[in-house]
Amino acid sequence: MSFRTLLVAVLLFLCGISQSVYGQRVSLKTNALGWATLSPNLGLELRLSRHNTLNLEGSINPFKFGDHSLRHVMFSPEVRHWFSGRPQTRHFCGVMAVGGAYNVMLKDDIHHGMALGIGGTYGYSFVLGQRWSMELTAGVGFLHRSEKTRPHTSPSSEDRNRHINGFYPLKLGVNFVYILK
Repeated sequence: MSFRTLLVAVLLFLCGISQSVYGQRVSLKTNALGWATLSPNLGLELRLSRHNTLNLEGSINPFKFGDHSLRHVMFSPEVRHWFSGRPQTRHFCGVMAVGGAYNVMLKDDIHHGMALGIGGTYGYSFVLGQRWSMELTAGVGFLHRSEKTRPHTSPSSEDRNRHINGFYPLKLGVNFVYILK
């Protein structure tokens, strides 16, 4: 699956979800740490019940800066359980999945591949106002990466296929949240 195909699929999924939501508490969010890495990102959180929400987040980094590249597209759905009597405030834990495609240059090697993972998250939401909050979240889990790696000075015919599995940090966020409804 190509980078553009995955991006279009994520955008269509988010548009489809947002069109079918009526009478629910809906929040839009963005991760400040993502913007610090020049990765525009957006999240949508839908209230499922008094204590549970569905959080959908995506990010993209299409930029290349000279010889450095951190290009990626990522999508991460998460089901959260909120421990407070008031929805979307204070402590929560969640189960998340992550999927994405990347083209990254690290230590003179180009890594081109896809990643899929599943893990757990924990976070805390600070209420800043009637419609605004700030959320701190972190998550770890199992990640499978399937990639081709080659030295950046070599032609692409010297690709080495790699499959990498392991436990990694999957999420780190300082999210600013706006509650629509």
